[in-house]
Amino acid sequence: MPKGTIKYITIEDRVVFKKGLQRKLLELARDKTPHLSWKEFANNVLNVTGRMMFCYLNESSRLSLKQVKKLMKFVDISFDEVLNEWIVKIIKKNEALKEYGKRGGKIGAANVLRKYGRLGWHIDGDVPRNLLTRHFTEVDIGKARENGKKGWERLVEKYGIESVKRMMSKNARKYNLKRSLLNQKPQPQERELVRENIINNLKFEFNMILGKGIDWRCFDFVYFSDDKLILVEEVTSVNYIHKGQFLDFVEKKNWLMKKFNVPLIVTFEKKLQRPDLFLLLIDEGIIPVFNRKLRLKLIRSLILNQNNVVKNYISKLKKSFQLEVNLKKNHLKASAKREYNRLDEYERLVHKKLTKLGLYPEGKKILQTIHKTFLIPDDYFEYGGKSFCVLTSHANSFNSMRVLASEHAAYSFFIKRLVDPEMKCISIFFYDDEGGFNFIKDSNSLYRDYLRKHVDIILDFKEIDNLPNLLN
Repeated sequence: MPKGTIKYITIEDRVVFKKGLQRKLLELARDKTPHLSWKEFANNVLNVTGRMMFCYLNESSRLSLKQVKKLMKFVDISFDEVLNEWIVKIIKKNEALKEYGKRGGKIGAANVLRKYGRLGWHIDGDVPRNLLTRHFTEVDIGKARENGKKGWERLVEKYGIESVKRMMSKNARKYNLKRSLLNQKPQPQERELVRENIINNLKFEFNMILGKGIDWRCFDFVYFSDDKLILVEEVTSVNYIHKGQFLDFVEKKNWLMKKFNVPLIVTFEKKLQRPDLFLLLIDEGIIPVFNRKLRLKLIRSLILNQNNVVKNYISKLKKSFQLEVNLKKNHLKASAKREYNRLDEYERLVHKKLTKLGLYPEGKKILQTIHKTFLIPDDYFEYGGKSFCVLTSHANSFNSMRVLASEHAAYSFFIKRLVDPEMKCISIFFYDDEGGFNFIKDSNSLYRDYLRKHVDIILDFKEIDNLPNLLN
C-alpha cells in the first residue's frame, strides 16, 4: 500500500527512487547547506513550499530530474552512482502525462494504480470494479489476472458465484476504506501541524497506515528517530467529540502498545468541556494535548526519551482536570438529574417490555464514577445476583447505526471502567429499515467490533422477547 497520495504530475521528467532513498538524498543535501530547517531548504534550494518538501520527504511526490541534478551539487556521490544504484527509473514528461492523465486528475491516478494491481482487475458482469482477493490463493489470483474472463470463470467454478461475489465485495469495501483514508486532504489544523513539524525538523509521516493484512490502523502523524518508530499522534479539531471517539482513542492506544509499544498523543484544537473523559484518557495511558508549544515540547521529549517531562505534564494536567470536576460538581449533579427525568418514546417502549417480561426494571439510574462524575443508562435492573444496564437507541440509517453502535460500545466501556467492572450492559436498537440490523453481522466497521467487544447482549427491539433466555 503506498504511504501517500499522488497529488499531481508537473510537465517535467520525474525520478523514481528505491524506497527511502529520495528522502536520504534530501537529507544528505541539506546537511551540506547552512539551512537550519526544511522550510528554508525548500524555499532557497528547490524553490518549493514547505508542504511540497514534506511530500518529497514522505515520498508521496517525486522529485524532478532537474531537482535531482541540483541536489547532486551538495553531496559527495556521483550522479552515475545515484543513477545506477539509487534510481529505479526516470519517467519522461510525455510518459507521465499519458500515464497519469490530466494534471491533478483522480481518474488518471486511479488508472495507474489499477494498472499495477493496486485496485484489482476489471471483469465484465455484475461484479464490483475494485476487487481484492485476499480470501483466494495466490495461484487463483495469478490465473485470474493472467486469463481475464477465463480466470474469473475458474474462480466461480471453484468457489461458486455467490461466494466469489461476497468475498470480493467485502474485500473491496475494506480496501476502499484504506484508499479513502490515505486520500484524505489535511484539515486546517493538520496543515498547521504539518508546517510546524517541518519547521522544527521532525521526521514524520502524515496519514500513515501501520499494521499488515486485515490488522491495520491509519494514524494522522507517525514520528521516527533514526528510522525507528517513536510515537504516534491523532489530531481532532471538532468542537464536540462523541463518546465513541474517546473509545476509539483508547482502542488505538492499546493496539499501538501491543503491536509497536509506542505512546499515543491526541492533539485537540482546544480544551473541551469533558474533564471526566480526559481523565479517562490519562488513566488509559494516552497523552492529551491542547497547547501547540507544549505539543512540540512533548514530542521532542518522547523522541529524546526524556520521560520526566511527560510525567510532569501528565501529573499537572490530571490535577487540573480533577480540580475542574470539583468546581463543577453542582453543575454535574444538576445535569445528571435532568437526564434522569428525561424519557423518550423508545426508552418507554423498552421499559414497558422489560416490565412485561418480569425483569422489574427500575428505569434510569444515576451511577457515580470513580472521578465523581455521573453516567445514566436508559434503564437498569438486577437479575440472578447481577446488575444490568440497558442502552436504547433509534437508528434511521446505516450511518446513524454505525455512530450509535460506537456510542453504546463507549458507554458500556465507561460504565465498566469507571463504575463497576462486573456490571453487564445490554444494547437495544430500533431500526427503521428491514434488514438494517445486519450491521451487527455484516459490517466491516471497527465500531461494530467495539460494540461486540464491550457490550454483553446486543438486540434488535424485535428480538427483545428472547432476553430472559439470554440472561439464563
